[in-house]
Amino acid sequence: MVDITQAPVPDQNTFTVTLNDQNVHDLSELAGRRGIDANTALQQAIATAKFFSDKVDPGDKVLIKKPDSTISEVLFEKSAG
Repeated sequence: MVDITQAPVPDQNTFTVTLNDQNVHDLSELAGRRGIDANTALQQAIATAKFFSDKVDPGDKVLIKKPDSTISEVLFEKSAG
């Protein structure tokens, strides 16, 4: 279990989340790569997921253009459930 609590700040809530070992590793790697703490990395991941959930519909494609001009395509499929 990872506790992502921090000092109380107005308009913030405290949550305790349970993450498997791979999630903890991925979160730590993401935070380290960005030079931020795990709490901030998790907040950014949630904001990114929310953005895509709001803007991208099933069947839509998101294109990623690299500096060398190669393009990767991400296809969003309908989620189960």
